[in-house]
Amino acid sequence: MQAFHLKRYSNFQTLQDDFMEEAGPDSHVIGDLKKLSTPWKIALERANRLKNIDLGDGFILDLACGSGIQLAAYSFQLNKPCIGIEINPERAEIAKKSLNLILNNDSAKHSKIIIGNSLKKEEIKLDNEIRFSLIHLDPARPTDIQSHTISEMQPPPIETLNLWKNLLIEKGGIILDLSPRLSITQCKNLQNELNNSYEELGFWWGFEQEYFMYKDGRPLGWPAKGKPRAQGDYYCGVGSNNVVGREIADRHAEACMNANIGITGTNAEVALGQWEYQVLGSGVKAADDLWMSRYILQRIAEKHGVTIVFDPKPQTGDWNGSGMHTNFSNARMRSQGGETYFRNACEILGKQHKSAIKEYGAGNEKRLTGKHETASIKKFSYGVSDRGASIRIPVHTANNGWVGYLEDRRPASNADPYRVIRHIVDSLYDFTVNW
Repeated sequence: MQAFHLKRYSNFQTLQDDFMEEAGPDSHVIGDLKKLSTPWKIALERANRLKNIDLGDGFILDLACGSGIQLAAYSFQLNKPCIGIEINPERAEIAKKSLNLILNNDSAKHSKIIIGNSLKKEEIKLDNEIRFSLIHLDPARPTDIQSHTISEMQPPPIETLNLWKNLLIEKGGIILDLSPRLSITQCKNLQNELNNSYEELGFWWGFEQEYFMYKDGRPLGWPAKGKPRAQGDYYCGVGSNNVVGREIADRHAEACMNANIGITGTNAEVALGQWEYQVLGSGVKAADDLWMSRYILQRIAEKHGVTIVFDPKPQTGDWNGSGMHTNFSNARMRSQGGETYFRNACEILGKQHKSAIKEYGAGNEKRLTGKHETASIKKFSYGVSDRGASIRIPVHTANNGWVGYLEDRRPASNADPYRVIRHIVDSLYDFTVNW
């Protein structure tokens, strides 16, 4: 086995200078393990993507750490202590050296590699106080074959993660690396299993994505000078006098259905050239679908010489802005509900109003004015069938024995759906679990 260079690094730039001209710190890994290890640049990029996410305080856990390259990158970039579990003693020693090579901060003092089987949690000796802000699992799979089954991945992903999830803190996250040799169907099946295991709260999401179509610097269909007739008639309209861009909207809906995106409808909105479509799904997949649907929409519009504008208030004056109304429910809302339960949920969300606005899109202050079917950005409100409220309780929910869902009308059309989901779940987590 080639020896590791055990120099420690005071800063990341030094690490880059020493290693990036070569293959990276993983260059010290040789043989079959080299082939199976994550390249340093990729490991670093993965870690970089998590730097702006608040994962809370806790260790990083890798349940099958291999050479330790990815674990070390997470620990280094996130400045968190880490624990790696590796069943192969030789690989575990290499992982230890990887940590020694890369880490040089307070995290290094508390980080360690444990030789053991992640499926035998009771044999892994950990301090009773240790909790994890990030759990990573990249299961081993058969080498030198073009395809394999989920059952051939070791340790088994769902079973292993289920054993350890109780040590994950509230804000923590899980990363499961899927083999590129799994089929799309296999990946979807595994994703469904993961959702079933980790969606105990049962949140469902329905995004109403509004947007404008633009051409030549103005909304599609608007005259070169002046403005069209007042908004209103265009909403869900038909006819050439009321609707423009239908071909784009229809092609977008069809493309989303072909891509297995959970699109449930599309319609013209209140202003000429303004449209909306809806995406429904459980868990994070709803955000995945919404994000991809935006990309598909922009690509289709591009072919028509049209620009998609997600600005929450692209037109000043007596014109509605564009939002991303977020309908949501947990399992209790859809099954038992109750007026008290729904109103308490709204009250809790109201206490987090200022933090919500920070997560709900840029330029939203231009849209949330208290006019044009919005609540004021400065004041939180909720009400039954109130389109001018921050949170609308649908009349169907109230008339259905208070069983149903809520609609957060604050997110802007350019909001990040992942951040919206995270804010709502974080705000209602204790309430959902303990009620």
